[in-house]
Amino acid sequence: MVSTLGMLAGCQTPHHEDRSTQRVRPLRMPNPATLYCTKKGGTLTTQHDDQKGQVNFCHLPDGTVMEEWALFRRDNPKPPVQ
Repeated sequence: MVSTLGMLAGCQTPHHEDRSTQRVRPLRMPNPATLYCTKKGGTLTTQHDDQKGQVNFCHLPDGTVMEEWALFRRDNPKPPVQ
């Protein structure tokens, strides 16, 4: 019986913290298209589109206005698949 109790003691589950009270901070990654616009000296404006929802436009110092992701993709194309 003593050996049985010893084996059961070894099978105890480890104590885990109660995670229900821990606060998890959300991961905040900056929008790369927004960063690219500001890196080029641009400013952003936001417009609402009924189909797309919120759309950001980059106003560049030379007067060019482009949707921020269109600008990012134009200047940072995907490398060709090899």
